[in-house]
Amino acid sequence: LITTISLNAQDVVPVIQSGHSGSIMFVEWDKTGRYIASADDNNEIIIYDIIAGKVFFRTKFPGKKLVTGIRFDDDGLLYASNTDYAISFDPSTLKTSEASHGVPPKKMSANFKIKNSSLKKADGRTLFNNSAYTKFTYAAESDDRKYIIAGDENGGIYFCNNEMILQHYESLHSLPINDISFSKQGNMVAIASADRSVSIWRLPNYKLEKRLIPRSFNISALSASADSKSFAFGDELGYAYKITFAIDKLVCEAVDAHDGQINDIQMSANSCVAVTAGSDNSASVVDFENKKVLQKFKAQSSSGKVKQVFDIKGIQEQAMKGNDAKDNMYDENVYSVAVSPDGKYLAYSAGKWGLADPILKY
Repeated sequence: LITTISLNAQDVVPVIQSGHSGSIMFVEWDKTGRYIASADDNNEIIIYDIIAGKVFFRTKFPGKKLVTGIRFDDDGLLYASNTDYAISFDPSTLKTSEASHGVPPKKMSANFKIKNSSLKKADGRTLFNNSAYTKFTYAAESDDRKYIIAGDENGGIYFCNNEMILQHYESLHSLPINDISFSKQGNMVAIASADRSVSIWRLPNYKLEKRLIPRSFNISALSASADSKSFAFGDELGYAYKITFAIDKLVCEAVDAHDGQINDIQMSANSCVAVTAGSDNSASVVDFENKKVLQKFKAQSSSGKVKQVFDIKGIQEQAMKGNDAKDNMYDENVYSVAVSPDGKYLAYSAGKWGLADPILKY
């Protein structure tokens, strides 16, 4: 069974990256409640103007070491630092300079302890995840101690009262919640996720006010055609793109090829066709001319599929039982793909749970 989804070329508009390119690790409010600062694991720092609904300022923290904390101080400046260096940003002059002091590394409050799918407060109260297989990742309590908010590895958000009793649940984000920050006024909360977005909620009614998301998505694979007149690339959402260089313009075509990130892409002898490797356990043959997926090849059968939400220890133990079991135990990624020079043959490789050696099919 082959499922194809067409996307008209005129609907695809390449845009300049706006927003974070990596997992957002920290989020902080300024004292006025108008600005939010966030930092990701690519050391990009962005200040959003909430009222205007746009990026106010962005910069790249110098060096390779990751930012360990950001904070608006009482002087109105934004401070950011890692273990070796600190900077400050003045919103009134838009100038960044080396700071005389850094920011203590931000960590979850010691009042909370996470143990897999349970979150325990120091007073003994416990919150359990909706799924026994889903781990909590972060929790925070408001300064007035009216609210406790927790997030999990699947992006779930748990709004609780001060007794850890669940009041409202949302599944807005798609990846782990990394940080939660309450505004100084106590009427808003910002939640940062690994999906590169920040959601802003109004309290006490838990209403979503805004979601700050990037306008474009990370490119995860790239390949040029043999005649150098076009190139193809794939992104983290599973879309495959082809850009052709015309005399006076660029022509962009796109196909929804995978249900997840494209790990590798190669153009065939026919420049209208490319082959892709995806994180959805498949390799695809993509036809840009007709804007569809011609064929998909699974790295494993559906009967042998082991989903990542299962207990990892159990998966690894099962993978060690014998060669017959190992042959049916794969992870969700096809990591690389290749096409023969004549365009007739396709090869792709995938990994296995608990095993170091990959598999190869063609």
